[in-house]
Amino acid sequence: MGPGPLPQPEQPVRLSRVGVIAALPAEAACLTGCNIPPEQPYSISDNLLVLVTGMGADRARNGAIKLLEYKVRSLVSWGIAGALDKSLQPGDLIVPEMVIHTTQTFMTNPEWRQRLHNYMQTNNFRFSAGSLVEADEVPDSAAAKAHLRSMTGAVAVDMESAAIAAVAGYAHIDYMAIRAISDDAITSVPEIVLKHTDCYGQPVLPDFIFGLLRQPGQIKLLIRLAQGFRAARQTLLQLGQNGRELLLYQ
Repeated sequence: MGPGPLPQPEQPVRLSRVGVIAALPAEAACLTGCNIPPEQPYSISDNLLVLVTGMGADRARNGAIKLLEYKVRSLVSWGIAGALDKSLQPGDLIVPEMVIHTTQTFMTNPEWRQRLHNYMQTNNFRFSAGSLVEADEVPDSAAAKAHLRSMTGAVAVDMESAAIAAVAGYAHIDYMAIRAISDDAITSVPEIVLKHTDCYGQPVLPDFIFGLLRQPGQIKLLIRLAQGFRAARQTLLQLGQNGRELLLYQ
């Protein structure tokens, strides 16, 4: 089976082992090597599926449930995260022992996690095994990030990983989270990004442009955020192209 969108589950297919969920097309492309359409499972190989869901827990949860229809044996949360720990910098990796959401915690598979850690250490990736917390909204300031850090003890934050972990737990299959830091703990997320980008991270025009014209002071923050995203994506690309076999946990 070559790369490309899969047929629908009711048709005869060779079932894949690992389902990878990314919120953004740019995150998924670090694994696939190309842009793929959202909400359509894409086969990299017989053993590896990738699905772009859009941002947020509900979309991630629905995507994870969709991948269960393809009989995946494990789920991976893949993409970027924001730093809560001040020692983390854009491009650093998070492969957490634990993923947190409100009163629930989810554990990643320890043998799989150790295998990833060993590879990252050998290949000089900067990484942390600290906890990852899922937030319902983007913590948009240094103060909001510091508060989340103090409340949870987590080193990084995203908006999807716990939802994916919950589906994996329900299905009694293995789970892993692999996230690259895009913004450090003191970087604020510009208001224009929060208000005028869609669920796939694309600017909504012309509102995005008008927002910049009304608040030109946000341009500096936007450039800093873009630089951090580029560093995170470069790390994911390096891992996705050179260490892809590590996603195929046996």
